[in-house]
Amino acid sequence: MKIVCLVKQVPRADAIEFDQETKQLRREGVPLLLNPFDAAAVAHGVELKEQYGGEVIAMTMGPPQAEEALRACLALGADRCIHLSD
Repeated sequence: MKIVCLVKQVPRADAIEFDQETKQLRREGVPLLLNPFDAAAVAHGVELKEQYGGEVIAMTMGPPQAEEALRACLALGADRCIHLSD
């Protein structure tokens, strides 16, 4: 069984700031982390893998720094990761 978990890196909640002119989220200098709900999905996928066998694959789309989120998934027990970037 292959278990694919789609994950995303998000800004830390206590560091969210908005640009007053553009009304958009400021991304420069904001610390990022693996979305906690996605981390829970990876952990649950690992539990299923241990129970039924198979492979857990974490997948994300984002800039090069999204690699940090994938490394967190590997630490949680994912077997491999896929990083899509354009």
